[in-house]
Amino acid sequence: MYILNNTRQKFYDLDPVESFDSANNVGLRNHYICSTYAARLMVPRKNGLIVTVSSSGGMAYLFNTAYGIGKSGCDRLAADIAVDLCEANITSLSLWPGPVKTEIIHNRIIDAAEPNPIKGIFDAGETIEYSGKCVVALASDPKQMQYNGQILTTADIGRKYNLFDDDKTQPKEMAPRFREFIDCLNKIRNPADYRENAKI
Repeated sequence: MYILNNTRQKFYDLDPVESFDSANNVGLRNHYICSTYAARLMVPRKNGLIVTVSSSGGMAYLFNTAYGIGKSGCDRLAADIAVDLCEANITSLSLWPGPVKTEIIHNRIIDAAEPNPIKGIFDAGETIEYSGKCVVALASDPKQMQYNGQILTTADIGRKYNLFDDDKTQPKEMAPRFREFIDCLNKIRNPADYRENAKI
């Protein structure tokens, strides 16, 4: 709610602690904590999948500065813990859903009495269940390790595993510039190359 109420607010006009913590305690901080405890259960079993939910806000400005910092951090978190976990056969990846029709989005934008300029974006958005379908498909794939450390979009996963949302549609593919960004990061952040990255 804080993010929606402060969309496009300049960082210097907001309380720095409140804005940063509201955007990142639930997201980045809790992903780090949950990943730590999950890894402690998975490492002895030499098997597992950790999915960090991020967004295209990790690539470019979206909503506000604190939000973007958190999403970029989530992408980096997924890539860095992939290095620590690859020898234990545990996959870590970052998932980018498209626009998601959450309850708040329905109440504040889609079903709102007043017209909203971004309503069209969410009319064609995903249900909250679609990301779950994507995670189940990844968890069921014996070759999931090929995605270790990567950013994946729900649109790409849906097409690969032939997944459909409740209305029998699939999310739109990301714009080409988003695809280029994701492909570049996935190549640079390959967990197998981390020693080479240290030489730069």
